Amino acid sequence: MRRQQTQSKATRSRRSWRDDSGQTIGFLVKIVLGVALLGFLAVELGAPIVTKMTLDNDLQNVLLDARAALTASENNVDLAYERISPELADNGVVVTEFSVTPSSPENPRGVLRITLEKEARSLVVTRVIKSMKSYYTVEVSGETPLR
Repeated sequence: MRRQQTQSKATRSRRSWRDDSGQTIGFLVKIVLGVALLGFLAVELGAPIVTKMTLDNDLQNVLLDARAALTASENNVDLAYERISPELADNGVVVTEFSVTPSSPENPRGVLRITLEKEARSLVVTRVIKSMKSYYTVEVSGETPLR
């Protein structure tokens, strides 16, 4: 009799994580789907932030390269632009502004101003919600004095 009681307790403890209607499994499935959905939304809505950080890093490198090219080519803007454009185009970055402002008393050789633009990657949002396309277009600007 004692052995029969211990077997039934062991059997009950093994099956205690689920009840007859399957509510526990359903609850776990809902939790897993909820976490997956929140993760997907975080990646989808965080893409422009990550793109802005990488584009800002690219901008700093481009400013340094363009300033060096301008110095080496005696302020030939076209030559400096040609030097930086190919590597940016490979990454999907568009140069929307590349200009050298005239010299001033503070900056005798002028100021180089560059604006870069890139569209952040999106799996769903830009295809489904057309009004959010502007949120996924990231633009950064920077300037540096020429020396």
